[in-house]
Amino acid sequence: MSTTESFKLHEMLEADTVFIKDLPLCRLVLMNNANHPWCILIPRVEDVVDIYQMDWQDQQQFLNESSMLSEVMMQLFGGKKMNGRCTWQYLPQLHVHNCSIRAGY
Repeated sequence: MSTTESFKLHEMLEADTVFIKDLPLCRLVLMNNANHPWCILIPRVEDVVDIYQMDWQDQQQFLNESSMLSEVMMQLFGGKKMNGRCTWQYLPQLHVHNCSIRAGY
């Protein structure tokens, strides 16, 4: 894995989240949002803004960590659907949102 010791969370994510844990590839944070259980995974890889820029091992690990997080959140929060999406149009740091949807979908 290509995680770096010099990893720095983007200041917008830093301001709006609470640190939970560093996984093998990603930093796991909780979004400061009382309406939904909303976690974010950020690969600790420098200069990556899209998944294809990571090597294939990191891409697979990213998928594994995202899937694991989705499963745990569904078990904890009893959602009907997991909303997981990669979002980078506002931030130059790759991150994926995982939010458990309780209502209909």
